[in-house]
Order: sequence, then C-alpha cells, then structure tokens
Amino acid sequence: MAELLHEGIEWTGPMFYPEQVDYREANRMLMPAFGNHASCGHAFAQRIALHVLQSRWAEVQSIAAVLIERGEWVPV
Repeated sequence: MAELLHEGIEWTGPMFYPEQVDYREANRMLMPAFGNHASCGHAFAQRIALHVLQSRWAEVQSIAAVLIERGEWVPV
C-alpha cells in the first residue's frame, strides 16, 4: 500500500500475490474471519492499511528517509 501511495496510484481492488510471503501471512491471519483466499478479507485489510498509511504519511516518509540515509531505523 505504501508503494501505491508513493507512486500516486489509486487502489482499485484487492491485490493477490499468493507466491509472496506477505500475502500468505495476511491470508493466514484473515482466514478465520473471511475464509481462504477471500477477496473481501484482503480488500478489508488493504483498505485499512491505506487509511493508516495515509493518515501517517509524514511519519512514513520520515522513517523512510532515515532508512535510506542510515540503512536502519530504531523507534524512539
């Protein structure tokens, strides 16, 4: 979701990448409530992620700048 925000790409629906670890982990967490590979569960999670990232975008950019500069980030 951060990549979409950074590139100014509009979210148009749930994204599925079953071969990626992030997708498999999200599917595992969403499965009890939504079922296996449920597009509604992934859409829900992606919209929540977008909302959180958008509302804290300045902080995301600040953390990214530190990661780029130092190669690490330690929360305060």
